[in-house]
Amino acid sequence: MKAILFLLVSTASFAQITPGPMPTLDQIGGMAKSANLSDLGNVATAKANLGIPGLSITGNNVTVNGKPFGTYPLSASLSGTGNQTTFTVAHSLGFTPSFVAVHPNSNDAANIRYYTVDATNVTIYYTTAPVPGSNNLIYSIELR
Repeated sequence: MKAILFLLVSTASFAQITPGPMPTLDQIGGMAKSANLSDLGNVATAKANLGIPGLSITGNNVTVNGKPFGTYPLSASLSGTGNQTTFTVAHSLGFTPSFVAVHPNSNDAANIRYYTVDATNVTIYYTTAPVPGSNNLIYSIELR
């Protein structure tokens, strides 16, 4: 099969494109006159000035309503006693996350009944106490 190439010739004129700095948001109808899109620091400033209530960007840190935004992984190794049914894992976020997921990473840590989170701790509850052992309860915890 042969490829056929069609060339359309037009008398329209085209402006020459020359490399140069990216236009500022002000030049393209944006919000921040000083935000040159080629400057990542100013892009963050421009994003922070989008007018979204509660959004703040400082360097690489994003906060929404004063709380850090993102996922915070946590791991824990605890020791079962054979009769303890509640275990507490401290986190250092300083606020109550809106989401928590606890994943047992050892057989002895399985069969979690439920878990809760507050401003300082994740609490893991069992109906039946896990077997005794040294650091036999291993968890991955995801906080958001």
